[in-house]
Amino acid sequence: MPLPHLAAWTAHTACQPLRPTHPGSRGRKPCGVLRVSLTGSQKTPRSCLLTVSVDFCPSGEHRVLARVPYREAVGWFGVWLAETAPAVAAAAGPDRLDGLPAEPRPVIADTSGDDLAMF
Repeated sequence: MPLPHLAAWTAHTACQPLRPTHPGSRGRKPCGVLRVSLTGSQKTPRSCLLTVSVDFCPSGEHRVLARVPYREAVGWFGVWLAETAPAVAAAAGPDRLDGLPAEPRPVIADTSGDDLAMF
């Protein structure tokens, strides 16, 4: 999973219950905007840390909601996907295999142009 997608998922799904709220005209309203920053190196995933914080809070507060190690976020995503995927697949309906070739076709590189094209 690309790091930006994992960061967005972590902020929205895993840290949403931690997000502070303020009184609004229709009950409580989530505070500010969630922001995720990454510290560490992508070359050493054990050092990566996703920090989820709240920016633009109406009351002027800016707080860190969570600091999640990269591998822990990946684990959370795996659990969430295992729980969610069957329901999403069931809602999508039966598999549609008609129109697909019975045998896979080889990929042929077109080297006649400047760039490498696949078809």
